[in-house]
Amino acid sequence: RRFISVRAKASATDSSSHTKNVFVFGLGYTSVALANWLAKEGWPELSARLADSPYVLSSIPPVALALYDPALSAQKSLLRPLAAGGRLAWFGYLSSTGVYGDWQGEWVDESSPCRQTSSKAIVRQEAEAAWQQMCEQHGLPTHIFRLGGIYGPGRSVLDSLRSQPADLSASQERRGRQRYTARCHVYDICAVLKASMAAPRPGAVYNIVDDDPAPRGEHSCLDRQWSATSAPSWTCTLFTASSLPENGMHPYL
Repeated sequence: RRFISVRAKASATDSSSHTKNVFVFGLGYTSVALANWLAKEGWPELSARLADSPYVLSSIPPVALALYDPALSAQKSLLRPLAAGGRLAWFGYLSSTGVYGDWQGEWVDESSPCRQTSSKAIVRQEAEAAWQQMCEQHGLPTHIFRLGGIYGPGRSVLDSLRSQPADLSASQERRGRQRYTARCHVYDICAVLKASMAAPRPGAVYNIVDDDPAPRGEHSCLDRQWSATSAPSWTCTLFTASSLPENGMHPYL
């Protein structure tokens, strides 16, 4: 799969009247990074009460059951009145570009139909649809973020090479045969999420990926070459929410 993104116009929704409390379902690698990102920008610590939080993020993947999302199933009765009463300014769901399926190396954007065939991708798309249904029927301000392969501090091919043996596992060999893999840095994900919170557009779907998809095997081979030589000296420039367009966002970072 190769991915491109569509620039989305921002909503006229004004979220400035809401407090900055954020509630998160599932404290994984990305959501913890977001919490730290927001804290550095003056946001309060993550809220322990869903009812007091106008900004809600779910990073919990669906379990291997059809039509079942753990967070939605557990909290639907509370989310419905909060959404209907206008107490939620923004809801984000972290999904995966895996829902697109195999496009044989063709470019894919948010308007492309999903061609997934694996059971894991199918239940992921079902979870997306369930959250979108909450938007349509109960006014939950749902935003779907389809993430590419996530990397960042402590989570990269170089880290894997240091911790794993030289021989690849069967699953790693299978992934290495994929035509293209689109990736995204965790800090870019944080920047996009914060920009979306500032300009909600309920019902929107965003791909968050880099602009240079490459075969996983090629990427691993290059990293192996780097790891075999002295580490190069470089400077990494990270995106901030203020650097994203004011009238929308282009999550193709």
